[in-house]
Amino acid sequence: MTYQPFESEMTSVTTMVIRSVQYDNGSYFVFNLVVGYETVDGIVLCLDDIWVCLVNVTDESGIDTSPDSLSINIESRIFMHGVPPDTIDLGFPDEFEDGSGDYCSTDWVKHTENEQIQYGDVLVDTTRNATNCSNERRSCLWPASKDGNVYIPYKLADGYQPEHRKLIKRSLDEINSLTCIKFYYKDRNERSYISVVSEPGCYAAVGYGENSRKVSLNISYCLNFGIIAHEFLHSLGFQHEQCRSDRDQYITIFWNHIPDALKYNFNMLDTNNQNVIYDYDSIMHYGRTAFTNDSHPSMVAKNDPNIELGQIRGLSTKDVIRINKLYNCDVCREMLIAENGTLTSPNYPNNYPNNADCRWLIRAREHLKILLEFSVFQVQEFAGCYGDHLTIYDGPNINENVLEGPVCGSENPAVISTRNELLITFRSNRLLTAPGFTAKYKFITCGSMLKTRKGEIQNNSHHSKALHCFWVVLIKRRHQVVMKFEGIDQKDTDCMIIHDAARTPPVIAGNFCGNVPLPSNMVSYGRTVVIEFRQNPSQMKRGYKISFSSITNPNPVTAFSEGSYYNNFALVLFISLLRSWGAFFL
Repeated sequence: MTYQPFESEMTSVTTMVIRSVQYDNGSYFVFNLVVGYETVDGIVLCLDDIWVCLVNVTDESGIDTSPDSLSINIESRIFMHGVPPDTIDLGFPDEFEDGSGDYCSTDWVKHTENEQIQYGDVLVDTTRNATNCSNERRSCLWPASKDGNVYIPYKLADGYQPEHRKLIKRSLDEINSLTCIKFYYKDRNERSYISVVSEPGCYAAVGYGENSRKVSLNISYCLNFGIIAHEFLHSLGFQHEQCRSDRDQYITIFWNHIPDALKYNFNMLDTNNQNVIYDYDSIMHYGRTAFTNDSHPSMVAKNDPNIELGQIRGLSTKDVIRINKLYNCDVCREMLIAENGTLTSPNYPNNYPNNADCRWLIRAREHLKILLEFSVFQVQEFAGCYGDHLTIYDGPNINENVLEGPVCGSENPAVISTRNELLITFRSNRLLTAPGFTAKYKFITCGSMLKTRKGEIQNNSHHSKALHCFWVVLIKRRHQVVMKFEGIDQKDTDCMIIHDAARTPPVIAGNFCGNVPLPSNMVSYGRTVVIEFRQNPSQMKRGYKISFSSITNPNPVTAFSEGSYYNNFALVLFISLLRSWGAFFL
């Protein structure tokens, strides 16, 4: 037998692919198999007394059924989510030696002594019903510490390489960052912990237990950022979204498209939904074609059958809300995944509290960027923003590059990310507070950010396609942006809009559409300008250039301040030295 695996992408999940299998005197039978969120034709082979499933076998001529050999020389895929086919209880092998047997008569369940796997990836102790471990039972939740956090140790089995461990930690760090759950690597003799192993399949025990709780993340096909989070949310006590008690109000299940042996995956469970509305975007929701026996969907949303169900990009907005509600987390954390939205400081428009510690993580789809604009920004200023301050990171965590911050005062900032994720943090630790801020964001396909004292925005015409681009110019505080326009030759359908974003609220300083001429130059109100350009396909071949520079603002915006600390050069220098030394002990 030859076996040559390699990795490929299918349904956004890494899978194993077999290029060539040759086996002498093998037996087989053909059937339908659920693969991730798809259903495909497949074949089961008996290889060395182990039943192995291959799928996407589409050419019967590629199979030699002679008694002496069985060869498959076409691309085939192994099952990648839940219980892999080579661990299904198929009965006695001789049932299928003649190619007969009803695959659908067996349950999609793997039995191992006192455990079994149900619902695709839920590990259940057979002495305890999975539905009894619903979210409303506090005994199934990990205990909280005196500080309000829930510390959960985990341990990885041997075999996980450094890159695997890093990916698992990154996925858990996102949960840590947005909730009061704090996963940490087991370094003591903790009795209750999560044991991560690389067994066949991706599955997890639901909820807390007094001993170790198993999570299987097979190295070959489970090490995906979203799959890791999915299984660990099972460990926190969460069931699949499509099985929650109110699901019939939100989705329609097409039972006639689901094999009888797999219908239990849609059993309705008695769940505590915590007054959080049904979440089509949940990382705990299966896809539209999960467990279907044909090309039709197994379930669709009632309000819009074309809505995407489930995803494995990461936690959804409501996933974070439900974790924090289930574990009574007193935290200021939010995940934002809608195409556009808003965020505000705590208590806004009233003053934010002292000792606030907030985070907002914005995540777009791949290949998109994020434009974030503040319409109100009033944060107490102390010694160069050492006290209350906001920081914006170009990515999902505080180890990423800083786009802006720490920033305080009263001038609205704006940023454009270089990738599809943006993290905003806000901390307050001064006795005096301020009204805070409100900001709006949206996902964009074209844009960039400039933070230099002077520069150029240049564009060669793309007359063959439409454009909708944004540029953010953000300079030093207490300065203004001077813009000079050159080479602008607009057609009737072209628009250039200048947003004077430092004002509260921001205003459109100029809306130059069609034949409306642009001025030769403009000066902004403050440090922030957002330039928006729209162009429809045309024969225009001339590009444009906008030159900008910064000048000192003779009438800077009055800052919310506890005094003249900003102008106290000695104090600012002293604190800057402390920062550079990493001695944050003021």
